[in-house]
Amino acid sequence: MSTQRDDTKATFAVAIIGAGPRGTSTVERLASMVANTGRLAVQLRVIVLDAYRPGSGHVWDSSQSPNFWMNTPASFPTVAPDRQDSEPGLSFAQFVQRHGDGANLSQGQQAELQNTSSGTYPTRALYGRYLEHVYDRCAAVLTGHPDVDYEFIRGEVVAVDPREATYRVSYETPGSDQRHELRADAVVLALGHQAADLNPQQKVLAEQAQQAGATYIGPSIPLDVDYSKFSAGKPALLRGMGLNFFDAMAELTIGRGGQFREVSQVPGERFDYLPSGKEPVLVAASRRGTPYWGKPLTDRFIPEDITLHYLQAEELMQQVAEARGNNPEATLVFSRDIWPLLHRDILWAYYSQCAREHEAQLPIPAEQFLSHVAEILDAEHHEGPRCGWLRCVTSSPASP
Repeated sequence: MSTQRDDTKATFAVAIIGAGPRGTSTVERLASMVANTGRLAVQLRVIVLDAYRPGSGHVWDSSQSPNFWMNTPASFPTVAPDRQDSEPGLSFAQFVQRHGDGANLSQGQQAELQNTSSGTYPTRALYGRYLEHVYDRCAAVLTGHPDVDYEFIRGEVVAVDPREATYRVSYETPGSDQRHELRADAVVLALGHQAADLNPQQKVLAEQAQQAGATYIGPSIPLDVDYSKFSAGKPALLRGMGLNFFDAMAELTIGRGGQFREVSQVPGERFDYLPSGKEPVLVAASRRGTPYWGKPLTDRFIPEDITLHYLQAEELMQQVAEARGNNPEATLVFSRDIWPLLHRDILWAYYSQCAREHEAQLPIPAEQFLSHVAEILDAEHHEGPRCGWLRCVTSSPASP
């Protein structure tokens, strides 16, 4: 490819606001496009803006505590499709299989990669390093293309102002109150988590904590919490038992030197905890009254014992191909073409499992019950092949 730039061509500027996973995915798609296109008809200007390290952004900071794990197994998340030939990006599964794909990894991350399988839960720091690796490779491709002007600006965007056919993007750089501006023909918003003020109820809690001489920490992403404020042996109230509860519990137990030891296979009694003596006294509170259930270990998005009856990817792609014979822009709409079929498969899997495990509670044999369920799911509805509801059936199938 020629490296000489053509200064006579028109310029098209794209501003990508946010350089976390979504922004990195956009950069990867642009890099893949220009790498496979050759010379472009315009001079493409790509400007990426983020206050944090591009690739991982803030939430996926690759230097955060290894006690913070992802909430999905390694086979699920990715920021790019599988690499074909010499494409700049690669899937997370390939990143694991290729032992980091040449990325600069710490000893801890190298060890984690060796123990990562499709069904294990990686740390957010490791996934952040993967994001940084993909971003760096894709940024290099854009930088080296003669028809692309690529720039990363470390700053926080404070306003996007539409101006007829273009946009005016205003941003501030770290350590300066001076506002800068740039023009873009297109803007991609990849904002991710945003800082938020305390709501009225949270403000009351903060005031009450201050009056009681306690410390109140509002909703935050785990890596922004100063866990040193939790003193050993002192009560620490954790409000809510969702994902961040487990982050806090891990950081305040194993992060303080405690150990969970497997002592049994009995549910609810599998692990014993050996404290270090540095932990606070954790007091958990939740409106639900119980933590969320732990996710299962699985190496596939769809378990082997689940068979899809309604959602057939090959048939959907064939429908698209046929439709494009008359309309080149024809595409699938998730709410119309995919979700109704997927919803039926979900209902069929659920009621099939219920029938197998609780047949004694059914007023009719399980086989007959499932036959009625199938009739409902197979029925044509007034809006097309959809099934937005399912009524439990007894002796006869319900009307669609």
